[in-house]
Amino acid sequence: SDYSGSMPADDIADVSALYQDLADFLMQVSQMEHILFSGSVLQKAEFTRSKDELEAALGFDSSIERSSTALFDSMGLGLEHLASSTRPGKIMIIGTDGMENASLSYTKEMIVEAIAAQPQLMVVFMASNFADLNLIKELTGNRGFYTFMRNIRDAKTRMLEFSRALRESVKITLNAPYDTVENVKVTVPDQDLSINFEI
Repeated sequence: SDYSGSMPADDIADVSALYQDLADFLMQVSQMEHILFSGSVLQKAEFTRSKDELEAALGFDSSIERSSTALFDSMGLGLEHLASSTRPGKIMIIGTDGMENASLSYTKEMIVEAIAAQPQLMVVFMASNFADLNLIKELTGNRGFYTFMRNIRDAKTRMLEFSRALRESVKITLNAPYDTVENVKVTVPDQDLSINFEI
């Protein structure tokens, strides 16, 4: 979460509420951590499956010194932690309204390399105001997406749509003797889905 000086307290509250909404769903099937960044980086919660721990970490923290934007350093720390995870799927969600201007430990090239090294990782940006859109496009690459709105509240709306899509996600595992099929038909209320794939 971006705690830089350009982020009004109301925007930080909106982002926190969004993360709590995502946590309501994702904590059922995953672990989550929370990292804050301004001129420096602070891990507020280590990977946890405890909703109470995460909600406490997501609340607005008025003790954080709010200054510049160490975006690369915060992403670098998160990527280090994700690299050590054995989870089959990983999502990094970044909320920011500013341009990178304070990182000391990581460069853009290091972040791009670290993302490429984790093919199961999806990078999701919720950006607004002064965020560098070209940089965000580069960092999300082919395995992620971004929203860029004039204000965080509008970006939050788009991210809630992503959250709803996650809630409706389904994982299908085919075991022997079905591990060589080429087509699967899935029936859900009011519709049939036909999925073609290669083993």
